[in-house]
Amino acid sequence: MAAGGVVLEMRPSMASLELVPGATPAVRAGAGALWDEVLEWCVGCHGLAPRSWTDYLGLTVGGTLSNGGISGQAFRFGPQTANVIELEVTRCSDLFFAALGGLGQFGVITAPPSPSSPRPTWWMRVVYADFEHYAGDAEWLVSRAAAEAGEAFDYVEGFVLVNADDPVNGGARCPGAGPEVRRRGGSSSRRSSPLLPRGGGLLRPPRRRRLRGQGLLRRLRHVRRLEFRTDVSYVGFLSRVKRAEEEARGRGIWDGAAHPWLNLLVSKGDIADFDRQVFKRILRGGVGGPMLVYPLLKSRWDPRASVALPAGEVFYLGPPTEELLAQNQEVVDCCVVNGYDFKMYLPHYRSRDQWERHFGEHYDPLAILSPGQRIFRRGQGPLGEQDN
Repeated sequence: MAAGGVVLEMRPSMASLELVPGATPAVRAGAGALWDEVLEWCVGCHGLAPRSWTDYLGLTVGGTLSNGGISGQAFRFGPQTANVIELEVTRCSDLFFAALGGLGQFGVITAPPSPSSPRPTWWMRVVYADFEHYAGDAEWLVSRAAAEAGEAFDYVEGFVLVNADDPVNGGARCPGAGPEVRRRGGSSSRRSSPLLPRGGGLLRPPRRRRLRGQGLLRRLRHVRRLEFRTDVSYVGFLSRVKRAEEEARGRGIWDGAAHPWLNLLVSKGDIADFDRQVFKRILRGGVGGPMLVYPLLKSRWDPRASVALPAGEVFYLGPPTEELLAQNQEVVDCCVVNGYDFKMYLPHYRSRDQWERHFGEHYDPLAILSPGQRIFRRGQGPLGEQDN
């Protein structure tokens, strides 16, 4: 919530879902529609689905488009903000792109159509004992996808496990990871945090493409005995986080838990040092929640949108942490002190200087909708003078 700002309840005004015909079909959804509702309607009624998702689908369409909307498909199809063909209501193209990823500073998204594609169905998970091997393979996969989409995975995402007893990130959470695999990750949980980066891929159903995917796997450097292949429905795959939420609610541990998320976009050139400084040092004991790290391609993002990105073409999402806010700030401070090329995704900076470093010379809104985000103060001009 934005302290002192405006909170709009969009669910009551949710419009019915509508298929927009054309060479590339699209779905028109109200901003108050939840993504899991869009998924069930598109697949159940039309056998189609939007191309880009978030991991957690219990979010509104307008909400994720105001931030970016990323998951394992973003390296190929771009974030959700790059998959919108129309916004209601805008008055000029500049406002159209400003509202995408604009954190609610430029307007309220009410009804965006999003292109839809046939659904993939094959889920593959592999386990790595070396972070650099995982990073190199993941970058190769996403770069290959850009040039040879017909032979590539549709979805690439990494989940970090640690040499610790963390209930979510601990090495024991990896299926089939025995003591010999944990030793490969390092002998001391105090010195080696990211024991097993775990990758996931999704392929479309034709047998020929599945065989190509198996050929791709043979070129990767994961632990050979730790491959997990699953035939799963597309809805089942995208709903995996929802199932985890339902399980946590049933155990009474969802609503009472704090979720101070931290999401960083870190440039490829800094990710190896980020691994040493953050995963192996600051977060070596785990965080009690998921730590995701996977590469994205800047060319798949529309530069006219308001999302701030690192300078490099390849950059990583990592990590969303669920521990203390102080630990989150330590990670951010580490990135600043070491001069990493990074941007905070879903930013929550506390000072004007921090926001200016994040956005650069872009826009200077007057905080009409969201003064609680501490981006700009009302009555303050772009150079700090007070407006009359």
